[in-house]
Amino acid sequence: MHISIADNREKWNEFVLKNSTDEFLQSWEWGDFQRSYGRRVWRFIVNDFDGPVAQALTVCVRLPRKKCYVYIPRGPIIKSNLAKERLDDVWSLLTQNWRLVALESNAIFTSIEPGGRAESNHRVLNDEISILLSEQKWMATKPIQPQYTMVLDLTKTPDDILSGMHQKTRYNTRLSEKKGLSIKQTIDKGALDTFWELLKETERREAISMYDFSYYRKLINILGEGVAGYSKRHAVANLWLVSLGDMALASAIVILFGNTAYYLYGSSESKNRNFMAPYFMHWNIIKWAKEHGYTSYDFWGVKPPRASALHPWTGITRFKAGFGGKLFEYIGTFTFPYSRRWYNIYRLARWLKYRR
Repeated sequence: MHISIADNREKWNEFVLKNSTDEFLQSWEWGDFQRSYGRRVWRFIVNDFDGPVAQALTVCVRLPRKKCYVYIPRGPIIKSNLAKERLDDVWSLLTQNWRLVALESNAIFTSIEPGGRAESNHRVLNDEISILLSEQKWMATKPIQPQYTMVLDLTKTPDDILSGMHQKTRYNTRLSEKKGLSIKQTIDKGALDTFWELLKETERREAISMYDFSYYRKLINILGEGVAGYSKRHAVANLWLVSLGDMALASAIVILFGNTAYYLYGSSESKNRNFMAPYFMHWNIIKWAKEHGYTSYDFWGVKPPRASALHPWTGITRFKAGFGGKLFEYIGTFTFPYSRRWYNIYRLARWLKYRR
């Protein structure tokens, strides 16, 4: 068994799609996007006698004072049903190389978020990985990516999808279709500028955090290149814009990968909420995704099922749940600090930044 740096985009994505639930954060294209945003990227692949058994898109996220942390979003992706000895060998190779990356990059810690969602039943998922992480002293830490998501089954008929919605969501969706709204799919700069203005308004209204404009511009520039072809083997980003005449009311960035359409970022304006633009937008994206052969619509993050009603995602969770999807969960985020002192400083700084 040996580890190397991958150099084949098609084979990389093929392994991700075959061994995960369409985890676009481990796609080749997401690595290109992260690199364009100024982050260092490694694509580790572990091979055995019968071919690849694990992959890990690994990113170095910069921190102040010339520090960083090593991050494996929704990864590593490991072939299922490996014998315990082979799994131990895979893990040894990956952790050794993450440590080397950390030393080279002056990293404080490594965080992983093993991919593969499962329908939520309030228990620990993926027991083999959980046991391995516990044995090797990885700590369960606050999620970086959302641990819970709503996923809508697009193999149902449109009528069945509508009937599966909560009554209020179904009513608002049907009402929105009578409001004279229009929707278009685009990646042009003007639409991205509109998305950005709506996102700033959403941030003020919902008290959400967001990236700088260059993040979204680079995301569309890198992942938007394949929009015309819609190859399911590649991660693709497209932007949707809902308007009433010349007035933009809602917008979204959707990622397509494998058989899944991901609602990654959304924004809407505040003054004309009676037009139900977000309902109109999601319903049209859902119909488009179904027509183009996608079998799942992932609404991305929702609050944990046992979280307080005061959780900041309570409102958006209620909205997403209204479309009738099922609640899914990931195993969570696990961290291995290389410097306990610097890690505690990082945790304190993060708490001060995000406290309300």
